[in-house]
Amino acid sequence: MKRIASLALIATILVACEAGPRHASLAHQSTLETATRGLVLHETGSEGHAGMMGTNCPFETTSGTVTGDYPLPGSGEKVVDVGPHHLGLDSILLTLGDNLYVLNKDDDGFREESMNVPGLLTAQFADDGFVILQEQEQCEARWILGDADHSTPVGSCDPDAFAVSPVGVVYAGGDLEVGVDVTHYPGTHFEAEVPGNIVVYDRVSRVAYVAIEGESTLSAIESDGSLRWSITVPGIVREVEAGGDIGAAVVMAELESGAGMVMYFDGRTGERIAGSETTPSVPLGMAVSGDGSKVAMILEDQTHFYSVSVTGRAP
Repeated sequence: MKRIASLALIATILVACEAGPRHASLAHQSTLETATRGLVLHETGSEGHAGMMGTNCPFETTSGTVTGDYPLPGSGEKVVDVGPHHLGLDSILLTLGDNLYVLNKDDDGFREESMNVPGLLTAQFADDGFVILQEQEQCEARWILGDADHSTPVGSCDPDAFAVSPVGVVYAGGDLEVGVDVTHYPGTHFEAEVPGNIVVYDRVSRVAYVAIEGESTLSAIESDGSLRWSITVPGIVREVEAGGDIGAAVVMAELESGAGMVMYFDGRTGERIAGSETTPSVPLGMAVSGDGSKVAMILEDQTHFYSVSVTGRAP
């Protein structure tokens, strides 16, 4: 989705307080020297999981070391989500063609469960199971929650603009002509006030962050589609992630120079709570641990891990 230069994101990134009572610092920790297909960080950020070279592997972030190998039948799997959910904090969700896999970590490694999903595009965990985005005759959200297995049409089939709240509310963006489709189980729809092809849910602030890649607007929408706030960010938005327990949107923006910049925005108010030194270029993507203490910047053939320290307190 984004061009990648060969980056040496080794220097510490200092994040200064631009506005508001909080500020944060990001310090480079290690580098994972391999290309990935989907990468997630576990709750504390000390470990993660990624699709790699025909298989999928756990890794640790202190030294960027791969610690195992869990091949599935076939190759080309993509890691799409990580707990927490009812199966445990170390559960991983992967897609491989029309097959959805759940890897559940136990004392002996990972136990594998799978199901065939015709037209599978992506999936995300919810508290009681997971929600699937699939395309057959139309775009559908499919809830697998406890004993329930229910599908309903949604407004878009874009897997990069699909977000699920812990209670299973679905946010489906990607159609830039209409607002994001917000769907509650078993099929109540709301249309948000803003469109977007980047949609991410923040479980702490209880909003979905919405942006259009290549533009400068970042918005937060409620579960009824209403707008909580909308702001203009410096540069243009390339990537947005939820900041875990920090309760903020983590935005990677591209500046006019082509450099990247990481910024934090409070999920409740949209107030900018941190800014950063620029990075040499813009990563392919980011991943953030559930507690917000680790950030991964994903490049074409490597991933850089940063520890995050937040001081001050929210107003």
